[in-house]
Amino acid sequence: MIRAGQNEALWNIRTSQESDACCPGALDKGDRTGRHQWRMRLTWCRAALALSIVGTAFAIGCAPATRPDFVKTALRFIDEDPEELFTGKDLFREEHVFTWTFDTREDLSWWRLALLEKEFPPTADHATLRATRRFPRLFRRAQIETDSIHALRLVAEGLRYEVVLYWSNSGQRHSRERRLIVMPQDPPGARVKTYDFYVASHPLWTGRTKELRLDPTALPEQEFQFHALTGVKFIVVPERLKAAVERAWKVELRREVRNARVVPPGQRVERELLIPEDAELQFAYGFLRGIITPHTAGAISFSVSVRRGGGEASRLFEGKIDPTLKGSALPGWNEETIDLKPYAGERVQLILETAPNESWQAIHGFPIWASPEVVHRIRRTPYDPEAAGKPGTPKAAPANVILVSMDSLRADHLSLYGYERQTSPNIDDWARRVGVTFENAIAQAPSTLPSHVSMLTGLDAPSHHVSSGPVPSSLTTLAELLRRAGYATVAVTGGGPLGSEGGLFQGFDRYGYWVGQNDFYELIYGINRVMEWLEANADRPFFLFFHTFEVSDPFRARAPYASEFGADLQDAVEEFVRVEPAEPKTAGLEQAQQQLIWPDGSSYNEGSLSSEQRASVVNMYDSGIAYADNAFGQLLTRLRELKLEHDTLIILTSGHGEALGEHGRIGHGYLSDEDFRVPLVFAFPRRLVAARVISARARSVDILPTVVDLLDLPSLSGIDGVSLVPLMESDS
Repeated sequence: MIRAGQNEALWNIRTSQESDACCPGALDKGDRTGRHQWRMRLTWCRAALALSIVGTAFAIGCAPATRPDFVKTALRFIDEDPEELFTGKDLFREEHVFTWTFDTREDLSWWRLALLEKEFPPTADHATLRATRRFPRLFRRAQIETDSIHALRLVAEGLRYEVVLYWSNSGQRHSRERRLIVMPQDPPGARVKTYDFYVASHPLWTGRTKELRLDPTALPEQEFQFHALTGVKFIVVPERLKAAVERAWKVELRREVRNARVVPPGQRVERELLIPEDAELQFAYGFLRGIITPHTAGAISFSVSVRRGGGEASRLFEGKIDPTLKGSALPGWNEETIDLKPYAGERVQLILETAPNESWQAIHGFPIWASPEVVHRIRRTPYDPEAAGKPGTPKAAPANVILVSMDSLRADHLSLYGYERQTSPNIDDWARRVGVTFENAIAQAPSTLPSHVSMLTGLDAPSHHVSSGPVPSSLTTLAELLRRAGYATVAVTGGGPLGSEGGLFQGFDRYGYWVGQNDFYELIYGINRVMEWLEANADRPFFLFFHTFEVSDPFRARAPYASEFGADLQDAVEEFVRVEPAEPKTAGLEQAQQQLIWPDGSSYNEGSLSSEQRASVVNMYDSGIAYADNAFGQLLTRLRELKLEHDTLIILTSGHGEALGEHGRIGHGYLSDEDFRVPLVFAFPRRLVAARVISARARSVDILPTVVDLLDLPSLSGIDGVSLVPLMESDS
């Protein structure tokens, strides 16, 4: 059974093991003529093996469960759904200790230039520097008291890449041990760029400096400008910190956003409540890294206590986090569960606190308590269609909801919709067995974020006005509606526009997303997280939103499906074919013209693709569909094993389609059928008549009102979508 902490096994599939166990006939790596074929087979084996591990672990490693007689419900510490993402940076004001400009000859006289020439154009506000050779440098004698400076901020123009800062103290030379390398954090295309060197995080930023050195990344004859170098100190504003501690927030750790409270050391969160029978306290805790990473500090202590009546508090749990840990060494959310059965029937105080730490400063970061809730069991009332709605009939246990969105999946490339290739056998079998399929489903927008906002709000794109995010908090999402109805709400997405910056986390107790550098593993990561969460939450009503970019570009040859579809992809081994905007960009409603970038770096405008190249892209696209279909099949298998299929409403759709060379177009963002025609299937065995195909037009904006209708929840006014239930329950 795969649990938290075991996911790493999927990422560390060793080459020798793959060669021996997965590909026993692989060619000798020393054979130059066979090396390419060996790499291609190895890559395909890696993908197949990794995804099969997921399926095997959950199909075989976990014994089939029986439908529980009880269902869990939760008493939340954080009742409201916070709207804002907490970063902590707004709690500080900046004090500029010094500012050095680069405007005049006098300004530059303080600097010694190496491999640089300076000019003072009469029309420019700043001096222009030109590199005469590679690796230019600037030096300045500077006695800086390091404890008075948290960061050095360089503002520059004409640079694209990193700048390296060195410093030395008395009697020292510049060395790699005393340097920071920083890339600009400005939006792409920004003319003026900012480089923030958080020097106070470095353990050797101590004492008094003797000299600073700046190494810009510039090629010979490249011209650029330095505007200013500023010494910055961050000072916490007590009123802002007090206000932040008194409310709930969305907090992100390790690419997962949760509802949380900020609890600085020495403070606590308390909740008085009557403990139900068979209850447990579930929560997570973590540390949100601050502006400066401390290099000497004690561990932060997290504890949970219970107080009966007016007596002394008894400690139930204690955990510690070291805030000096850097990078990925700092843990994300730490999950914990405490048994509350000894306190059943008693009114007690539950206390969550962080212990005082004299070395802690707000600039170092914040201890966080996430989603604390008392979960207890109530007897399940089975759904009885004959008795439903009759007076005196107990209300049945709420149905679960799973919304699966395979981004860029066009309907006409699914075998369910008549495609000649068998790209979706698992989807086909599921839809024909328990589903209602809409033949003519239309997405609301040809791009990811606005289409999914429509899907989850019931609003057309012109109504919600979201193009690139963030989603305004004034919108009401399906996750918010279901959370208010008592559902546990979780999202696992492919990231990108559906990462935390898109703001689609409204209403979700947990919102996780992928940000890996290699999308090769995105679907594996996602389905693994979904299975893991289902295993732990199968006995409580839930809404799960699962999104993947597997089908979208960059297009890959997925094994074994690509070869089954007749692919001859000798140049798509570890690499992939990606879609990028072509120059010049066009204006107007439609997407800019696109081009394909082949693994060898060659590019092809949309209209210049040969028939062989287009066929190669289609083969890769179809293999991605089959690969995603396999993962969907694993999800369905696990739901059946957990006895959840009957009581779960499952919706399968896509945010938009994908052009594959039609009309000379590649990618999405166009106003064409290839981008707007998407699959839409509902399966809800306890309510809907299965194995139906409906030809009437449906829209992804209709998903929210349809879910609300099927769950007998109060309808949402002022939306553009309409319920599809009348169509699905009609005799015609």
